[in-house]
Amino acid sequence: MGPSSVSMGPCSRFLLWPPCHLCRSKEAHRISTSMPSIFYIRQCVQCEMELIVCLQEFVAIQTLYFLNTTLTKISILLLYYRIFGVVNNFRIALYIAAALVIAYWIPTTILAYLGCTPFARNWDQTLPGTCVNLVAFFRWNGICNLILDVLILCLPIPMVWRLSVSVRQRLELSGIFLLGAL
Repeated sequence: MGPSSVSMGPCSRFLLWPPCHLCRSKEAHRISTSMPSIFYIRQCVQCEMELIVCLQEFVAIQTLYFLNTTLTKISILLLYYRIFGVVNNFRIALYIAAALVIAYWIPTTILAYLGCTPFARNWDQTLPGTCVNLVAFFRWNGICNLILDVLILCLPIPMVWRLSVSVRQRLELSGIFLLGAL
């Protein structure tokens, strides 16, 4: 039996041969799922068994991603606190930014686990139940993440411009803080 090409969407085609090791089948399997085209899933899937394993891993990966981005943002805010924490108004701004970061983390983590009822529907769309719109979830997650990043990047700039150093040094320090945008 020769290679078989399966379309998983408008932009990608996968060659499903040789057969995957989990299915132990000699034919390529057609994968049909209502899950959005997530890059990670599209890279590791060659059969239905692998799709289930990848979707189960994806729930854990989402949790680690949300935790990682939150802890990174909090560590940057703690760095700002260590440098500029003597100014009371700036300290209040840091507390507000930290509260926003935590307010981002809690619902995204909860939604990663409770987005589908029953929970197994995260990887088996044939089960009866409902799931949130993952495309909208990831879109709004990205928008909130971007807004928080811009907020955290711009937070130290007013403090730098209050320093009693030359304009050139202020520009250099602002540039150093804004290097986080890269």
